[in-house]
Amino acid sequence: MSALMKEIASLTTSLPPGIFLKISESRPDVMKALIAGVEGSVYEGGLFAFDIALPQDWPVDPPRVHFVLEGHDSHRDGFNPNLYATGELCLSLLNTFPACSPEQKWQPNRSTLSSVFVSIQAMILGTSNPHANEVGCDKETEESSAYARQYNDGARRQVVQYAILYWLRSSSAKRSIWYDIAEQYYKNKRKEVIARVKYLGGRDNEIWMAAKDVEKCLGGYSSTSYQSRHR
Repeated sequence: MSALMKEIASLTTSLPPGIFLKISESRPDVMKALIAGVEGSVYEGGLFAFDIALPQDWPVDPPRVHFVLEGHDSHRDGFNPNLYATGELCLSLLNTFPACSPEQKWQPNRSTLSSVFVSIQAMILGTSNPHANEVGCDKETEESSAYARQYNDGARRQVVQYAILYWLRSSSAKRSIWYDIAEQYYKNKRKEVIARVKYLGGRDNEIWMAAKDVEKCLGGYSSTSYQSRHR
């Protein structure tokens, strides 16, 4: 338990921007994390929730991390090849993905929870090409490139619908333990999120329609800015 308390104390001061953590007072081995998508990635503007449970043998064994798409768990498939529909994360640091070298795996009594959260943000929620995370896609062909574009476009739609709009307009989001943080996040990032979604909508009809809802939720919506699009 002393190792855990030391780790928690470190987490309160070492987490980078865009990573938020809640720890159970009665069960400090149970945590929840909210991680923002990285600027310039497919996941920019989105907020993603994770449940974390420390196994009995932690820190010898890695934590168990579960992707939670609040209110829409049935839509987890298609966000990223490393985020399974079951909620499981495929990540070498969690020993759930083959590592290219031993150093990429969980190092007993050395790897930290902070490194797990940073890896999730950088390697999963920081990519501009999610399909590249798919095992066996290193050999690019014309067919695979077309599928990659299709997959990545689908991931963007998922992000707008379930990782942005959910927090802005869903009644269940207002009951979430993360609502206050999400509300402040979108208040601070209002202009960037609107600009991002409208930019994506410039080449995707579905996102263009969602952009209206995003702007209405965040304020500043003007119907004239949408009249000339996709007639």
